[in-house]
Amino acid sequence: MFDVYNDLPAVSCTGYHNIIKHAKAKNVNITVKRHIYDINISIKDDGVGFDINENHTGFGLKGIKERLQILEGTMTIDTNYAKGTVFEFLIPL
Repeated sequence: MFDVYNDLPAVSCTGYHNIIKHAKAKNVNITVKRHIYDINISIKDDGVGFDINENHTGFGLKGIKERLQILEGTMTIDTNYAKGTVFEFLIPL
């Protein structure tokens, strides 16, 4: 069984940690919106971006995907070199 109140912060922290470690961003914007049936988290940076199709060997994205699967949530990633990255997480309550 999942625990949205423990797993959800872990998803956000992992996303933020990836920005610190890889993005070389000057600015990060984290938005959390709670709705009746779900929570939407957006993490946006102005960093270097990355190739989403590249093989990522670390545990960051893998860990996020695993936690979201447990939470029955979804993730979208919009990234572009030199324009930064936006992670969107949608988690049902």
